[in-house]
Amino acid sequence: MLPTFNAALLLYYFNTADGAPMGEKWISFTELPDGRFYTQAFQGYSGNELARKFQDDLETYKLAAEKLGGRPQPLGDLSFEFQALPRVPVLVACWRGDDEFPSSFKILFNSSASHYLPTDAYAILGSHITRRLISAPSVS
Repeated sequence: MLPTFNAALLLYYFNTADGAPMGEKWISFTELPDGRFYTQAFQGYSGNELARKFQDDLETYKLAAEKLGGRPQPLGDLSFEFQALPRVPVLVACWRGDDEFPSSFKILFNSSASHYLPTDAYAILGSHITRRLISAPSVS
């Protein structure tokens, strides 16, 4: 039996997926349909939580992402792509901080995202990936 989270995500997917081709760019939560309204909250429980956990420790972030099967991508200082479902990649990007700005993390989606899940499902998916990264084995 599937866990409730997986079953709900699959139901959303089967209800929404229309077979559109993958886009060629990454977009923020703000760019999803009606995403602007919820962007600040989404960043608060996703990117901001990752920044609190990993700060400038990109090596620990890298180990956590690799343990979860993330594939490195060339965006920011260190980014990993996670394949949540067919045609539903999720990118977790980190930009290392400096003297003026702290490190920041952002969860991004393929530009074809709205063809595969509704915006609220991406909010849940982003939260799920965040929690898994934060609690990955050997991450203190």
